[in-house]
Amino acid sequence: MSRKSKKALQEAREDLTIAERKYHESKSKVEELELEITRLGSTNDALQQDLKLAFKRISGSIHSLFLFFI
Repeated sequence: MSRKSKKALQEAREDLTIAERKYHESKSKVEELELEITRLGSTNDALQQDLKLAFKRISGSIHSLFLFFI
């Protein structure tokens, strides 16, 4: 194998190593972001339930005050 071919092969291997590292980093980041999306979705659902409950309580309080003044 010629010197030029060996150098080209070495560079190709280094490029492959870099590409594989970047692929694994990207894959990890995607998994991390998917978990974050799931977590935020759960948080959003919980906050919406809290908001519904708060509106019910406010509505009940307003209704009670209205009846009090009648």
